[in-house]
This record gives sequence, C-alpha cells and structure tokens, in this order.
Amino acid sequence: MGISSGNHPRLLTSDFSCAIVRVMTCFQGQRVRAARAAAGLTQRELAEAADISLRTVIYAETDDHVPGGATLARIAKALDVTIDSLFADEAVR
Repeated sequence: MGISSGNHPRLLTSDFSCAIVRVMTCFQGQRVRAARAAAGLTQRELAEAADISLRTVIYAETDDHVPGGATLARIAKALDVTIDSLFADEAVR
C-alpha cells in the first residue's frame, strides 16, 4: 500500500513529488564509491558486509540508480557513514 496525500492530509502531493525529485537528483553514487575506497573495501566486500548483491553495489555507485531506503541504510552502516553523506550537500537541510 503506497503513501498518498489522501492518507496524510499534511503531505501535499507537490511536496511529496519534490522530495522524490530531490532524492533522485541529489544521490551521489560517487560518494558511495569514495566511502568504499576510503574503507579499503572492494565492491564484493561491501556487498557481503551490507548483505546485498554485488550488482546492487555496482548500481549504487552510479548516478543512474538510487537504492531504496533499506539498501542505503545497509550500505551506510557497512561503510560506517551516515546516509546523508551519500547525498549532495543541498539535499541535507
């Protein structure tokens, strides 16, 4: 069951759409790559540490794919960084 503005009167559809666009345009795959490199992990090692597939790590390191929230949380935890650090600075307010 998805979230709709009808279920949440304080959530305006346009605000929700803006939030989605912000996430999709502000996620920085290169930040995942840089954090992984700083941790001294290979893509395979990150996948194992985060309990996700290697393909998911590869996708997460591109700017063409935004991982879901649970996946971002696993990646951030495995890299010992905040989820916010994986987004462009303007996404964090």
